[in-house]
Parts: sequence; C-alpha cells; structure tokens
Amino acid sequence: MAGLLSLLRASQADVKWVRPEGLHITLKFLGDVDSGGIKDIGKAISAVAEQEKPLALRLQGFGAFPNLRSPRVLWVGMEGDTERLTLLAARIDRGTGALGFPPEDRPFRPHLTIGRVRSVKGLSSVVETIQRNMPAFDPFSAGEIRIMKSDLKPAGAEYTVLQSIQLQG
Repeated sequence: MAGLLSLLRASQADVKWVRPEGLHITLKFLGDVDSGGIKDIGKAISAVAEQEKPLALRLQGFGAFPNLRSPRVLWVGMEGDTERLTLLAARIDRGTGALGFPPEDRPFRPHLTIGRVRSVKGLSSVVETIQRNMPAFDPFSAGEIRIMKSDLKPAGAEYTVLQSIQLQG
C-alpha cells in the first residue's frame, strides 16, 4: 500500500493522502469521549470480540464516497470475510449504542480511506494511476480491534492506541 500511496502523491492531485501508518478500518467512530468512558467502551467491544474469530481479508478495488463523479473520500475496498466484518461493525454499533453513542446513520462499507479530496484538480490522473498500478494485495488476517484516539495535526491525524482487544471466537 505504501508504494501505491507514493505513486498517488506524485500525481500532484489536490488530495490529502493518508500516511501509511494511519491506514485503518473504522468499525465505529465515537467522537469525543471522556477518559472515564473508555473502560466501558472496552468492555462492550470485548463482549463482542469474545464471540468473533479473526477475519480473512484482502484489499481489492477502488472507489470514492459519495461517488467518483463527486469524490470527497478515496478508498480501497475489501474482499474476503466482509460479511462477517459488516456484522462485527453492527454488533459494535449496538454495544456502544447501549452506552449512549448514536447509531450509525449510513451502512457500513468495508474500506481503507487513502485520501480526502480537496478539489478535482488532478483527480483524473489519480484514477488513471490507480487503474494502471493497482497491485494485487496479499490476504491478511484481522484479529484485533483497537480503540484509538485521534489528534488532528497539520501533517494529518495522529493515532494513539488506547486499548487492543483480540478476536477470540
């Protein structure tokens, strides 16, 4: 993925690219949480993780939210245990909902965000670069859920792991 991101950066498109160390699958965005609430969130997610085994996934495909005609977010999709991943996200949504977090208002779509579009300048070269250079990614196992804290910095989001929870099912 780092190689593809490097090629995309060279396109000079008006896109804020995600740094390789910032790539992640968001199962549930919680927003601002006080430090006391992290323990309860961890318990809710642990209850879900106890019933789940690791997922076999592979990066595949490219797209944009809301779409490629009016892109705001560029992403790489996934294949493999995506139905199980979608169910995992729904179970986490319900578990955190019991703690007062609002439910997701959009359907979960397994993806890795790779960039945020600032303007359409150079976007056609990005699509062309991806179509010519999209590698065949190796499968990987996702066996851990991390509760993350993100701090927005000028260079991009900086992430801190607050808790790691293993899928145990």
